Amino acid sequence: MKKLIIAMGFVLLLLFFIASNYYWWSSSTYQTPHGIILISLDTLRADHLGTYGYHRDTSPSIDAFAKESIVFENAVVQAPTTLPSHMSIMTSLYPHSHGVKRNRSLPSENLTLAELLKKGGYKTAAFADGGWMRAVFGFSQGFQTYDGEEKIGIAKILRKVKKWLDKNSSQPFFLFIHCYDIHSPYNPPPPYDTMFQDTVYTGSFVPSTENLRLAAWNQVKLDDQDLRHIIGLYDGGIRYTDEMIGGLFAYLRNSGLYDNSLILVTSDHGEEFMEHGSFLHWRLYYRPNLHVPLIMHLPVSSRKEVRIDELVQSIDLLPTILDFAGLPAHPDAQGRTLMPLIKRSRSFYYRLRGQVIRFFKNDLPVAFAEVHNYTMRGKNVSVISNGYQMIYNRASQALQLFNIHADPLAQDNIAKNHSDIVENLLSEFTTFYNTLSTVETPTIVID
Repeated sequence: MKKLIIAMGFVLLLLFFIASNYYWWSSSTYQTPHGIILISLDTLRADHLGTYGYHRDTSPSIDAFAKESIVFENAVVQAPTTLPSHMSIMTSLYPHSHGVKRNRSLPSENLTLAELLKKGGYKTAAFADGGWMRAVFGFSQGFQTYDGEEKIGIAKILRKVKKWLDKNSSQPFFLFIHCYDIHSPYNPPPPYDTMFQDTVYTGSFVPSTENLRLAAWNQVKLDDQDLRHIIGLYDGGIRYTDEMIGGLFAYLRNSGLYDNSLILVTSDHGEEFMEHGSFLHWRLYYRPNLHVPLIMHLPVSSRKEVRIDELVQSIDLLPTILDFAGLPAHPDAQGRTLMPLIKRSRSFYYRLRGQVIRFFKNDLPVAFAEVHNYTMRGKNVSVISNGYQMIYNRASQALQLFNIHADPLAQDNIAKNHSDIVENLLSEFTTFYNTLSTVETPTIVID
């Protein structure tokens, strides 16, 4: 009798797992998106948004957007600077494989997200904010419209976006939007420039990119008041950009495009504010610079916030978007589609399965990032897995290890006390990157 009761209990538990999984898969009516809108807010670190736990009200529009979207809590980028990071988004290739850096452009044989969507029947357009996003680097590849040769700011960019949508949104479309308004020199317009200043600033530091570099090199001394002022301006830029994005969301709702579009909000990298003795982002690998928001609104019948804490990467965006569009997978993509994570996020069975996998530390996702002027075989690399980040300098062989959950700002290097974890992550890096071939990228002349 006892064995029968145990057997019946096991069967009931199994049926519950199956029903839970089936309910989530069948009750979520995914439709092929009419519009695909990818928004990259340059230099936006995740932990300065309300939906990621920030104490200031920097992002009411994005937070409201997140309430009816998928929020990936642990998304990281593949490079700490604009050019290679965005190219990894557009190609689903690590920087070592696409080879795009300061004076290099994307080889024409590399397929981009825009090319694949264009081939699949989507009209393609991009409105970017110039600088490292200019067409000369290969970003225009696959876009029928590419407007990104000068820095004009998000307000003018969104005016162009709305004009384009008014004329072209009747057919399926892919739209890429990029802006630098959060980026240094942190000069949001009034009232955003003083919105997050805790006290009246009496100092004289002007946070131009050059001045911030001098401060990072200890050639200019800053005090706590200066630092608070700088962060306040940065947060003001986020709030200003958030207001602009809120206006875009309102336009999409009013025009009937919101509910049948796949809309993604993300960034190419974060920013440092002396957490590691430096500012900006061009040579730092720590979590504040690599952890970015990734919020995804789905074209589904019912909208509800879902938070996914599994490690994901920006190279995963291309495979995921193709999956939602019902298009063939890109065979050269180095990322993975996030569709299974999204579909299973409300299934009790798959949540439990994920916890079991984590407990035994088996088949865990691994993320890599690298500096833009060197290959992964060159200087610093970052390897993230199972709640840890390792930073490895191949030239000096120096190693750092951080517990992401206990120490998200990467202040406590625990490498000496956890040599087993360091060895595992170093082995992951060596094994994976030994499989990658080098790429010859065209040299370009830039001003």
